Amino acid sequence: MSSNLIRWVAIIVAVIAIFIIANAYRVNRTTPKPAATVAPKYTYGTVVDEKLIVEKGGYRHFRFDLNRRTKLVGRYITERRASNVGLLILDDDNFKKFVAGEEFKIEVRTGNIPGGQVDRMMEPGTYYLVFDNRHEPEFDRVVEASFAVD
Repeated sequence: MSSNLIRWVAIIVAVIAIFIIANAYRVNRTTPKPAATVAPKYTYGTVVDEKLIVEKGGYRHFRFDLNRRTKLVGRYITERRASNVGLLILDDDNFKKFVAGEEFKIEVRTGNIPGGQVDRMMEPGTYYLVFDNRHEPEFDRVVEASFAVD
């Protein structure tokens, strides 16, 4: 009788131990965390404010992201009056087409001139301010540019 009692006590202790271990595992198991979503960064203030070099046959671009309707204001001027650079403002899709050499739609264009100004209300979206020197195969252009969103 004594051995049966010891056996039953051992079984009960084993069952209790299994429940304790199972509960400890259940409480402490890690659940996969959802992937962190990166909040988009929106541009405010300065888009570009520097003297920059636009290489011959090339372009320089500056991306800006707008989460609301806002105004883009700025100006640019080349170092010499005889130096012409075009300014383009393109949305994200049309910038990709521009880079790929495909036909694209322009939001704003100044033409190839030694300087220009922009004062334009822009809708929400991703845009690129492009200083275009693709028409000039021989000379780099030095441009003083200052653009900001209000």
